[in-house]
Amino acid sequence: MDKCAAINVLELISSLNYAGSQRALVNFCRYSDRHFFKMHVATYIEGGPREKEIHDLGIECVIFKNDIASLLKYVAQKNIQIVHFHRSGHYVPFEHLVLQKLKSQNPLLVIVETNIFGKYDARSASLIDCSLVISKMNLNEVFVKQAGVFDFNRMRTLYFPVDAASFAKNIPTQEEITAYKKKNNIQPADFVIGRLGRPDIAKWSDLLIETVPYLVKLIPRIKYLIQSAPESRKRQVLTGRYRDNFIFVEPSAEDKDIALFFSSLDVYAHASKIGESFGMTLAEAGLFKKPVVVNSTPQRDNSQVEVVNHMHQLVAVAVDFSQAVFQLGRDFPEFARQQDGGISLDGGERGAQFMGDTGDKIGLSFADQFQLLQRAAELPGPFLDFFLQLLLGKPGLFKQPGVIQGLADLVGHNGD
Repeated sequence: MDKCAAINVLELISSLNYAGSQRALVNFCRYSDRHFFKMHVATYIEGGPREKEIHDLGIECVIFKNDIASLLKYVAQKNIQIVHFHRSGHYVPFEHLVLQKLKSQNPLLVIVETNIFGKYDARSASLIDCSLVISKMNLNEVFVKQAGVFDFNRMRTLYFPVDAASFAKNIPTQEEITAYKKKNNIQPADFVIGRLGRPDIAKWSDLLIETVPYLVKLIPRIKYLIQSAPESRKRQVLTGRYRDNFIFVEPSAEDKDIALFFSSLDVYAHASKIGESFGMTLAEAGLFKKPVVVNSTPQRDNSQVEVVNHMHQLVAVAVDFSQAVFQLGRDFPEFARQQDGGISLDGGERGAQFMGDTGDKIGLSFADQFQLLQRAAELPGPFLDFFLQLLLGKPGLFKQPGVIQGLADLVGHNGD
């Protein structure tokens, strides 16, 4: 393989908060092969708690605060050849202007979009070389919105990668789990369900509160461990009848803290009134072999039923949701014991799935919840392989003569 200079890649996003897309960006940075890619990170609005993770990887992170001129200057100075733009997919005038300016400054610049919500931005489409959507549901939504005029060479599905390797390094000991539970006033006999997410009222579902009265009747010693909740809902819970059944913990971007959270649960119970375009925490719960219950939102984003592999798309009500949690909590430990007697983080294990039926009947099955976990076990292979194949399809973009052959050798292609 000819020696060649690394390709300069800029991961561009609005902020670096706790959301799944920001976590995915960190994973792209962490697992990109440094022999072939020199990674840079920039935000065009604000920073956030993920900045530290990026700096700890030895990667430069710059916050531009809506300053397009400085962003363009940075792209030129760093000789950026690929911009990987993590965005909602909606038409946003500021983002459209950024794309226009980037392409105007360097027509050979490759722009890869990760389209978080599967929206079709007709005005920006011609400026984007490849669009990655993060679920098959989103791909279908874009296809429908484009009325079937669809270029499969420029639109692909690429699940968010789950960082199995990092979690494997941060598996808590039983003593650490016990200490974590004690710190949060969780007793050994308590049955613990949990939800992890941003404290965004738009993402929150009151189903998470409404289901608890039903759960208390089924499981008197129920505890609901919640990392991040909207302040209005937190106040509602803490002044209500069931306040002793809720435990709120502060958000954290540290894998050790997230591993402790998932390791302390019996069931992961997640609900959102606007659904999920992917659902990173669902995949992470599956990695820890926790059974998962979700609600279905067929009129909104609904990829949670793709990730958890529902057989029916129902809008869950509190009594159904609570019954599903109860049955999973009752039946899953025996299922897990029969499989391997414990929890392992090898990325290929299958979790439980929750399947809705009709009326008040809930059926449960334990098979094939997270087919995508195979991807987690193979990091950085799947998403990086696609990234490289994208480059192989653009042989005229790079001046360095050894780049294309080097990439071809890396992914087992000959450049065709």
